[in-house]
This record gives sequence, structure tokens and C-alpha cells, in this order.
Amino acid sequence: MAAGLPVVTHPCPGLRDNAQLELVEHGVTGLVADTVEDYAQAVLHLLRHPETARRMGEAGRRKAAALFDADAQARALEALYDELCPLELAAGEAS
Repeated sequence: MAAGLPVVTHPCPGLRDNAQLELVEHGVTGLVADTVEDYAQAVLHLLRHPETARRMGEAGRRKAAALFDADAQARALEALYDELCPLELAAGEAS
């Protein structure tokens, strides 16, 4: 996605990690395929429709840039540390 290319992915069965389904919006940033045949058809569709592939790729690039901005990630991590470690930080500052 960050490279500006459309993604073709598939859901994992059971309770496995399906984070890719949270990132890939079917028909917007890429395609989600349930079977091997669906996967092949999705790839062929993107190859046969380069303008659709370009549009999905650009949407994916924008989404990746928004979700994984380094400054935003650093601020989120700092907020998490502040939330989880307020007493430790306060105790360290008193020393």
C-alpha cells in the first residue's frame, strides 16, 4: 500500500490474525479474495483494468501515509507510555 500499489489479500481462517482485512478496503485500496480462484481473478482484474489498479493503489498509499505517519506513531506511543507508566515516570522525576 505504501508503494502506491493495490493489495490483493485473503482472510485467515479461524482466530488467526486478520489485520490485513482492517487495512484493505475491498474495492477501495485493494481486493479481498476468499478462495484461490478469487485471488487469481482479483489479480487478473487489476492487470486488465490498470486505471482501477492505479486508483486503488493511490487510495492505499494515502491510507498508509495517514495510518503510519512517523510523527503520529511517536505521539501515540508517547501517549500510551504516559497512560501505562504515570507513577513510574513521576517517581523517576522526583529522584
